[in-house]
Amino acid sequence: FPAAAAPLSGIVAGEGPYQGARVCVDANANGRCDAGEVSAQTDAAGRFTLPRTGPVVAEIPAGALLAGVPVTRALTFRAPVQATAVVSALSTEVQAALDAGVGHFAAARKAVAARVGVPAARLLEDPDAEPDAAVRALLAAETARLLDRIADATAEAGPGGSVVKPLRDRLALGRIDHVV
Repeated sequence: FPAAAAPLSGIVAGEGPYQGARVCVDANANGRCDAGEVSAQTDAAGRFTLPRTGPVVAEIPAGALLAGVPVTRALTFRAPVQATAVVSALSTEVQAALDAGVGHFAAARKAVAARVGVPAARLLEDPDAEPDAAVRALLAAETARLLDRIADATAEAGPGGSVVKPLRDRLALGRIDHVV
């Protein structure tokens, strides 16, 4: 997947920002930050900047901080090239739907948003920046529901294996009945 030369800035977020995540443009689409792939570390606000765009992976090791609290299990978040401003459990779920063959980005985002109960335009935003308390609560509940599945997929893939199939199997298959 050829990446464009434009810079990419974003945030790795959940119930607050993730500090200490390794973020990269996933040039070979294996869901990992491999040697040779452009990467950066998130700062205390969960922010990162990469020198080019493309699909994004955030590897969050055990011990990284989520809103100042150490993460206990390693996580791998993914974000499709169309939605890299916020890399989160929810962007990972949309990417897993794409990997499972749901169709194009808009269809995958719409299907996941409908199941979560939020407008599609708000699904992939920073939950902490959401002004509507009801939408924020739905995003937080879905994020909490996904974290163990994402941690299990990350563990199954191991330190160097592709995380694409384990994430797809845990997040997408059998979860979306159809796309309108």
